[in-house]
Amino acid sequence: MIRAAMGVAMAAALLATPALAPHAMAQDDPAVQRGVPAEATAENAVVAKERAIANAQRLAYQRYAAATGANPNASASQIESQIQSMVVEQERSTLNGYSGRYTIRFRGGRPSGGGGGDRATAEGALPPLGGPAPSPLASLPPSMPLTAYLEAGANFRSLDEWLLLRRRLLSQPSVGSLDILAISTEGARLRLGLRSPPNVAAQDLAGGGIVLAPIQPISPTGLPSPITGPAWRVGLAGGA
Repeated sequence: MIRAAMGVAMAAALLATPALAPHAMAQDDPAVQRGVPAEATAENAVVAKERAIANAQRLAYQRYAAATGANPNASASQIESQIQSMVVEQERSTLNGYSGRYTIRFRGGRPSGGGGGDRATAEGALPPLGGPAPSPLASLPPSMPLTAYLEAGANFRSLDEWLLLRRRLLSQPSVGSLDILAISTEGARLRLGLRSPPNVAAQDLAGGGIVLAPIQPISPTGLPSPITGPAWRVGLAGGA
């Protein structure tokens, strides 16, 4: 009788366990971090949102790295290159502040049950970067050395356009670094570190939907005039 009772109890436990396990496994994907807070204040709304998103990306990556064993010392540009999509759950902007919550999906995660993955072009999401997905951060190859630096001016019509331009630039093999020298709600002055000569980098960036071109104002004499600002301009193809 005792053995029979134990057998019934074990059978009941085994039958109950599979009903819970699939649901738990379906939700346990470290490549998809939900409810990630993004908060920052700055001199204007553009800088505040950029800082807030950078904070959210770093926090989401720390969670992802702790769960997967990825390189915990990844740089900001390496983290951005591994982000497949960012979906806004909620957000609020002020004149000098930004707060929100995001769902951040990293490359290499399990596909969703629908077979198509996250719809990165859906409303509230940033489009996925073009080109093949890079390898996981834990096994990134050594970066090519920088061969040139240049200052470039960028104009944009919205915060999303600026964020998309920044993400695309950092995803390109020709771009090794991006420093923001000045930024406003309508434009920015950037310092780009390139891994190839500017004319070669410009051709590579064109394939990624980015325009990089020299600025050569013409004087009344018909000759190029000296310029005091950036010698190059950069922007999204068709929107620069």
